[in-house]
Amino acid sequence: MKYQLGALALILLSACGPKIMTLSLDNNIATRAHLAYEPFAFIESDTIGISPKKHLGHIEIKDGGFTLDCDYETIKKLAKKEALKLGGNCLVITEHKKPNLWSTCHQIKADVFTIDNAQAFENEVIWHADRKLEIADFKGSIEQRPFTASTASSFRYRLASRGAFPDQYTLIVETYFDCHLSYFQPSQLDSFVLSHEQLHFDITELYARNFIERVGKELLKMKQFSEKEPQILQEVIRELQLMQDAYDTDVYADRTQQKKWNQLIAEELSKTEKFAKKKLVIEK
Repeated sequence: MKYQLGALALILLSACGPKIMTLSLDNNIATRAHLAYEPFAFIESDTIGISPKKHLGHIEIKDGGFTLDCDYETIKKLAKKEALKLGGNCLVITEHKKPNLWSTCHQIKADVFTIDNAQAFENEVIWHADRKLEIADFKGSIEQRPFTASTASSFRYRLASRGAFPDQYTLIVETYFDCHLSYFQPSQLDSFVLSHEQLHFDITELYARNFIERVGKELLKMKQFSEKEPQILQEVIRELQLMQDAYDTDVYADRTQQKKWNQLIAEELSKTEKFAKKKLVIEK
């Protein structure tokens, strides 16, 4: 049982949104929009291993004209949102135009499907109270690994705005689990180990909320955020790592401590529920 801190990313987004075009091939399919936390597969090309599947529609996302919030991850999130509306849990990207001299945007065409095992194609799991980790989420190699399991989780964030000269920005934070950097060696203690690793992920979520809370208290303006964000981030990450290490130390020494930690983190997540959306408006 081991916790790894994944990489952090800061992305600055702004201006108008991309143009989205959606074509449904089956109007009788129920939307999955309310199930955004369930497994969802992004596939860069139609490869073997995704049969059976049902084709539900097409999605095209283009540069809407003076569009800046169109990095690849943002485009994929927009496409997933549309795919869920069509009832899909798999998006096969059939065309991907990268930024060039004529457009600063990533632009895609994709087919929407339902497949039986979207989880098998996931690269990461976004934290959600109703989406608990499963052994199948741990896809890293177990060869010559020193621990029974290891969880690689972290949080990332970006600033989004509307218009060329925005008056305010939205700080958006996301807690994620990296499937391919995390591993799990089956044993007679699978249930206990999985619970232990889930709590590592929950602790990461707690500190993502703490980051939002601290920014809200200390940084009221964009200028302050630009100046002080690195220091706050460094402090939050240090505190996160210390708690992860303390958790492992306690449970390694005495497995009965797991229950105490489960209760502690559940209480802390409850206390920070108002930050669960992990969004914050920062004035210019």
